[in-house]
Amino acid sequence: MTRDGIHLFKFYLDIGRQMQLKRFHRRRHDPLRRWKTTEIDLAAMSKWDDYTKGKKDMVRFTHTAASPWTVIRANDKRRTRLEAIRSVLYALDYEGKREAVVAKPDPQIVGSRPDLCYGMVPNLTGASPAKARAKNGRLARPGSLLVELANSSLSPR
Repeated sequence: MTRDGIHLFKFYLDIGRQMQLKRFHRRRHDPLRRWKTTEIDLAAMSKWDDYTKGKKDMVRFTHTAASPWTVIRANDKRRTRLEAIRSVLYALDYEGKREAVVAKPDPQIVGSRPDLCYGMVPNLTGASPAKARAKNGRLARPGSLLVELANSSLSPR
């Protein structure tokens, strides 16, 4: 398809575990949102790790230069939608496109980097992974930096 000139966009909307639990809780206790939750949704909550592994496998086997996955951190629904639209508009050339209006997608939220696609923690310190230490001196848990980033001012609000 892409060789025939079709623009293929593959988006994976990545919702953090805490946000997913928060949304389930809100849906379960809000009578106006209760209809959104099914028994399958509730059963799936215990399979978070299985779904995460499935996502990583899916990306690993289907992420190609011709049709890459674009992962969008989706904890903020409004910003997720805007970044998805921005990604498409930024990638395409079309008549009347105004570069000043169509900004580049936010790299903290959108991309195909390993930390977004596979949940790998980027080494921001330059230290070897064996020397990466948490504040209390223990080896940092995998993903703990992403949790810190999600709670920091870099995360979508």
